[in-house]
Amino acid sequence: IDPNALLRLSRRVFVLSSKSFSTSQTRKMPMCILNTNLKDQDIPADFDLILCNKVGEVLTKPLEKITLTINSNLRQVRAGSSAPMASLDIHSIGVFDEKRNPTYTKGLLPFVCEKLKLPETRVVLIYHDLLATNVGQVLPAAKS
Repeated sequence: IDPNALLRLSRRVFVLSSKSFSTSQTRKMPMCILNTNLKDQDIPADFDLILCNKVGEVLTKPLEKITLTINSNLRQVRAGSSAPMASLDIHSIGVFDEKRNPTYTKGLLPFVCEKLKLPETRVVLIYHDLLATNVGQVLPAAKS
């Protein structure tokens, strides 16, 4: 079998399988997890909503597609210190790469630091690029 023909066939199968997973809609689904050793009462009450808005703004994703989980009061150490810190993991499909990530960092890092009152050395952003076929979800029916 010609290896190039096999590669073309596998790409065609991937494209077809991606369409069956509603890839165009799935691409708008950042999932964010903020881990911090801050106590819950030290996190602004509206931080979850304003962080979702900020992620949507920076990644150009609609708010209704963003999922956020905040884990507070954790035991965390960064650079040998258990001083207040946070790590923000953002999982999304097809938005993270070497060229765009610095722009996302410039938009998100100062924002998170300001809202949580943490120095930039105590906040880490971690970008996770996902494959559409590795995400399972039920999408609302398309409006006619």
